[in-house]
Amino acid sequence: MAYDRQEATEQPTTTRLKRAREQGQVARSSDLSSSLLSLVAIGFALYWFPNMVAAVEVLLSNGMSYSSQNPSLLLIESGQSLLHILWLPCLVLFVAAVFSSVIQVGGLFAPIAAKFDFHRIDPISGWTRLWGSHGWMNLLFSCCKLTAAVLAAGAVGWSYKTELLSVSNGELVSSFTLIGMIAGKMVFASAGSLFVLGLIDVAWQRYQWKSNLKMTRQEVITERKEQHGNASIRRTVPMSKYSSDRIVPSLILVGKAIAISIRWNPTTMTSPVVLAFIGEGEIGLLVEKAKSQNIPVDMNHWLCSRIEQSCDAGTAVPPSLHSEIASVLTIGRRKIACV
Repeated sequence: MAYDRQEATEQPTTTRLKRAREQGQVARSSDLSSSLLSLVAIGFALYWFPNMVAAVEVLLSNGMSYSSQNPSLLLIESGQSLLHILWLPCLVLFVAAVFSSVIQVGGLFAPIAAKFDFHRIDPISGWTRLWGSHGWMNLLFSCCKLTAAVLAAGAVGWSYKTELLSVSNGELVSSFTLIGMIAGKMVFASAGSLFVLGLIDVAWQRYQWKSNLKMTRQEVITERKEQHGNASIRRTVPMSKYSSDRIVPSLILVGKAIAISIRWNPTTMTSPVVLAFIGEGEIGLLVEKAKSQNIPVDMNHWLCSRIEQSCDAGTAVPPSLHSEIASVLTIGRRKIACV
C-alpha cells in the first residue's frame, strides 16, 4: 500500500534501517573516503619516497650501464625491482580504501546495490537532481571544499614566506629540497581540511539517510503487525495485568472480538490515547469492572475496528476519529449521570 510521503514524520525503526542496509542504502560520504585516502597517500609518500628514489636510481644505473648479462634477465630483474618498489604502496592504499568504507558502513556487502537501475540514467530525474535542492547543496559543499583547500595551502605557504623569498640565494639542491618540503606540507594541509569537511559530510549524509527513511504512522503500525502477527492476538492484555494498571480509562469500546480501553481528557490531552487491547475471553470482566467504576462502555464494532487498524497500545488515536470518540464519550457519561 502506498502512503503519502509528506505524512512520513516518524523516525525509522530498527527494522527499517536494517532492511535499508541490506538493500545497499547506507549513509556514506565519498568526500571522507577520498580525503582519508589522500592523507594516507601523502603521508606514506613522504615516508617511502627516499626508498623509492634509491631503488629507481639502482634500476636506472643497471639498465643504462654496459653489461654482458642477458637482456632478458635484465628485463626480469627490472620488473622484479619495480614490483618491489610498488607492492607496498599499492597494499597500503588498498587497505586505506577498505578502511575508509568500513568505518562508515561496517562490513557490509550488498550485491543488490550493484543491480542496474534505469532510474539512474533517466535524464529527467537526473536534471531534477542536478537543479534541485540536493544539487545546490552539493554545489555549495564543493565550493566550501575548494575554498578550504586553497586557504589551508595558502596559510602554510604564508608561514614559510621568508624561506620561499630566500630560495634564489641558496644552492640549487637545497632550494629544491626546501620547495619540495613546503609543497608537501601545503598538500597535506589541504588534504587535512578536506578530511574535516568529510567528517561534516558524514553527519549530513546520515541525516539525509534517516530523513529519507522516515515512516508514516500507518507504516510503523503495519510493520509492528508484520513482526508480531495479528493485532487481536499480540496486543491483548490479561485482566490480571490490566487491573494493576494505575491509569484509569475514560472509555471502554467493545467490538466483535476485542475491547479497547481509551484515556482522554480534552482539557489536558490533545488526542485520545489507547491504553490496552483486551481479548475476547476477558471482555465480560472488563465491562463489569468499568461499570462498577462508572466508566462509559459502548458496543461499537465499527469504531473498534478502525482504531485497531490504525493504532497500537500507547499511541494516540488519529484526528479523523476524535469526533466519534468524543460523541461516544459524551453519550456514555450522560447515561451514567442519569442512572
